[in-house]
Amino acid sequence: MELTLGITLAVLGAGLLHAGWNALIKSSVGGDALLDTASVVAGSSICGFFVVGFVAFPEASAWPFIAASSVVHFGYYVTLAQAYRTGDLSFAYPLMRGSAPLLVTILGSALLRELPSAQMTLGIVLISLGIVSIAFVQGGRRKHPPSAIYWAFANATIIATYTLIDGAGARASGNAASYVTWLI
Repeated sequence: MELTLGITLAVLGAGLLHAGWNALIKSSVGGDALLDTASVVAGSSICGFFVVGFVAFPEASAWPFIAASSVVHFGYYVTLAQAYRTGDLSFAYPLMRGSAPLLVTILGSALLRELPSAQMTLGIVLISLGIVSIAFVQGGRRKHPPSAIYWAFANATIIATYTLIDGAGARASGNAASYVTWLI
């Protein structure tokens, strides 16, 4: 696949939206992080409802993956809310998002026999370590509660789990766009 300007802009836009909604959840004054997360999910689900008519219906083989991913995503929202209740955004977010690719690589290799090349592995390790290091550089001398570390890593493990489920589900569906749209 060629990395076009459109793909680059889509990835950057998705990253911006993702970081933005995480910042909104963490910064809501007097709010409940889990309730705020549920509101974001409800909003995106409404958007997804309007799009499903424009994509193919997933193959029957994809539905167990959609169901499993939906259940796992519930755990994602719970651990995300807990990570933000117990830790700062500048600590929890890079820890969750930086360690998840390492976990996907390890679990994908062990469970699915999807072995990346040595160059890919080195790239994943370096990028992940760079992102995770932001959590500790931004924190300076401040100590983070063990619960913040626990919930951030629990969330990263769930991210890795749904990533592997969705990868298999998108392949089973035969149409990744359809799979993702129906997952929403």
